[in-house]
Amino acid sequence: MDRWENCPGSVRECKDKPSLESDAAKRGTDVHELCERFLRSELPPNEFHALDQETKDSVQLYFNTVTEQYEADPRAQMGLEHRFSLEDVHPGCFGTCDAWVWNPTTRGLYIYDYKNGVSVVEIKNNAQFLYYALGALVTLKFPALFIEMVVVQPRAKHKLGPVRRWRIPSMEILDFEDRLVKAAKATENPKAKLVPGRYCFFCPATFSCPAHLAQRLEDAKNTFTDISTPDDDDPFS
Repeated sequence: MDRWENCPGSVRECKDKPSLESDAAKRGTDVHELCERFLRSELPPNEFHALDQETKDSVQLYFNTVTEQYEADPRAQMGLEHRFSLEDVHPGCFGTCDAWVWNPTTRGLYIYDYKNGVSVVEIKNNAQFLYYALGALVTLKFPALFIEMVVVQPRAKHKLGPVRRWRIPSMEILDFEDRLVKAAKATENPKAKLVPGRYCFFCPATFSCPAHLAQRLEDAKNTFTDISTPDDDDPFS
């Protein structure tokens, strides 16, 4: 959502284009699968112990973080790879969150996302996490007083550590619902704007997007001097 909210035209440009694949993305997908299997008790001990130390530590950290609510209340419920539909909010909106936990004592709904990359993901006001939170709240229908979004990012260096949290009252998610609908409608405009940004790196249309190309050319002009202009102080000009 970070991409198409800021660059609504990217939805049009990405149509029929395959998702970008990289070794880092594949590695992230593989570790995600290991995290899920470990939480489901489907990862055999011999397979777990055969992993490299960094991966073992990452999987264990994610497991400990997601299951911590069970120490506070054994009645807590958990869901993994939760697929949700927000069709009732706006047609075409759907998604999958890595994990959720419902604590009936605190009436807190906890949304978890594992990130394997080294580029820091900030949790506060993160559109992706708000999207997951709305999807979970709407489809699970728990009477939540608050929603706590949690990112587990073992390989990134952050002053707050590898596990970062952001809690909001559940009613605030309604404000995000309005924001989501407005952003989604903007992508349906045939003339929706293309706005280059940090999200271009992950966009399937990066190498064919005219706005991204124009931005790169502008950056190049600002970076390199024009060598065709003589320099009066240069004895070789």
